Amino acid sequence: MLVKSIEKRVQELNGNLELSLDDIFYTVCQEYNLNAVVIEEALGCKCPFALIGFITTLKSADPGNYIQYKY
Repeated sequence: MLVKSIEKRVQELNGNLELSLDDIFYTVCQEYNLNAVVIEEALGCKCPFALIGFITTLKSADPGNYIQYKY
């Protein structure tokens, strides 16, 4: 469910020609409380489409390191 929601949001933002892929990556991470810095380090890039694949692989792993908790 989370992956589909993120994928849909990436597609929506990608339709906005004023946003770069970096902007989309950071926007989606912020909206879904994902730790963009840690995910960027794990991916080696700031590609929102790579983010979708990365989140898909987390379904069976512990996503705790990638979620940004709000205090």
